[in-house]
Amino acid sequence: MKFKELEELIVEEAFYKKEKSTELNYTFISGQTGSGKSTYIKNNIEKNTITITPDEYLQKIPIKLGSMEEKLEFITNISNKIEKIALENKHNIIVESTIFHPEYYFKEIENIKKNGYEVNFLMIGTNKEVSSSQMLNRNEEHYHEALENNVQPRIGSLEMHDQLSYFLKNLIRELEESSKFDSIKIIRSANEKELYNSNNNTQNTTGEEVFEKELNRPLKIQEIEKIKLLEKNILSSMEQRNDPKLEMIKNFFEINKKTRKISSTTKLIRNITKNKNLKGNER
Repeated sequence: MKFKELEELIVEEAFYKKEKSTELNYTFISGQTGSGKSTYIKNNIEKNTITITPDEYLQKIPIKLGSMEEKLEFITNISNKIEKIALENKHNIIVESTIFHPEYYFKEIENIKKNGYEVNFLMIGTNKEVSSSQMLNRNEEHYHEALENNVQPRIGSLEMHDQLSYFLKNLIRELEESSKFDSIKIIRSANEKELYNSNNNTQNTTGEEVFEKELNRPLKIQEIEKIKLLEKNILSSMEQRNDPKLEMIKNFFEINKKTRKISSTTKLIRNITKNKNLKGNER
């Protein structure tokens, strides 16, 4: 398969059975790597909305097709082409964007609003330990899938994950200060709870403050149990393929356990369980 053939296939898939929208909305969706952006889009997309997802386009490119520079150029070109067609044909649009610079948004908004769209920004946020474990687990899943399908694996690094969390916090501040968006919202990925809405800010706080608080939020017991399961899967997969980063990831998990913040409810449940075990041993 060549880039031209792949481009035709992706464009055809993007507009398959999609009709024009009566209310024009253009939404940028961002968030940490592993925060659940793709899952949110799949669960909440309106059937006629056009989604532009650069990460997914990368996964469709055969490993041996072109250099990484050519792959990235292809992703940019295909994203721009789908957006152009969608704007011309009056479709609602969602763009999954992780690391765009603020100036990119400001430049895009001007053109989008000329086409009669309301422009919104949605941040998917979650505790950093939750997103990092989900990212590492996804790395393993995509690694094996990519080998089977001979396509480019989707790999995120812990270093990039931490840098991105800091970048996104600053991004929200700059986007809010610009006042160019019709709305800026932050939701928690686990339950899609709205944490912040710039049009209904009753807490008199900023999006930056809300996002930072969510990054460092104490974990619930269900989240801790899920993290344990993911860690087990990640380490097992890395051991099977003799990954040289195995020891580093083990150390990372151990540090997380020692520094982990847990909610008051989780502490209460743990204390009750501990007391029951002590009473059982006394008998």
